[in-house]
Amino acid sequence: MLLLLAPFATTAFLADVTNILVDEGYLYSFLAVAAALLLFDAQARAVMSDWSRAVLFAVAVDGVYLSKSGALPVVVVLTFGFLLVERRAGLRWLVVVLVAAAPLGWAVHQHHASGRYSMGTSFDGINLHKGNNAGFLEHYPPRHGDSMDWYDFELNRGLHFSDEWSFNDYHQRAALEYLRAHPRETLEGDLRKLDVLFFSLEKYGGTASHGVTRMIEDAGMVVFRLMLWSAIAWAIYVLIPTRGLDRKSNTSRTSDRSLRAASGVFLAVVGACVLPYVAGFAYTRHVSVLIYPAALFSLSYPL
Repeated sequence: MLLLLAPFATTAFLADVTNILVDEGYLYSFLAVAAALLLFDAQARAVMSDWSRAVLFAVAVDGVYLSKSGALPVVVVLTFGFLLVERRAGLRWLVVVLVAAAPLGWAVHQHHASGRYSMGTSFDGINLHKGNNAGFLEHYPPRHGDSMDWYDFELNRGLHFSDEWSFNDYHQRAALEYLRAHPRETLEGDLRKLDVLFFSLEKYGGTASHGVTRMIEDAGMVVFRLMLWSAIAWAIYVLIPTRGLDRKSNTSRTSDRSLRAASGVFLAVVGACVLPYVAGFAYTRHVSVLIYPAALFSLSYPL
């Protein structure tokens, strides 16, 4: 159970989830609840009714989406994961309908407020352009304690927009044009983003730390990386085909299938969480929300 307390020793994680100004402060808890209900399905069934479990899962997944529209890929993965573990058609349909209500409801709200149906936001274009432009490699990753927001002015210099969607559409077109015209630079940028998301021990996209505080922050980053990569490595190992499966008992084969399904869902959640940031730009907080899914996966199927 110490794994569940480890995030509280990770100051980079705590700084994000206690910050009401960033989406991850809301998203991480909904993601943790949804992951727990999937990975501890048998335990959840023992203490909750099937309908309560399904509703709670759907509400948690809706919370993930409503916290950040860019989390739509992970919403799809989580919903698919529920369909894998749940065999009752009624509960499956209930979850699908409840989960779909959030993005569809948001699209209706967008149309009412801005005149366009959209499951995203009018900031999606600028976020994509911010991570895909001619000056990106010069200032990414940002310096310690800095962010990418200062460069919005450069991307908007001399431009005027009649409404928020013309603003969004311009930046989306500009980003896509850059991607098509500069594949080598795009690949280099993507590799930098992946380094920030998966390997770097420095916190990017937050306030600067110094002295003892910086040492504590760096130690917390080591803990986070060990937790995430241990869970990823275990999930990959589980999915490697092994011989002799047919000679096992029915119980062992069922357990193996459950473990492989959980491993696949966990890896898919990791991929879906980071995909939008590889497309746009990545900070440490964008991946720190995976600390609880990693801990829960390791606890549900211990190494």
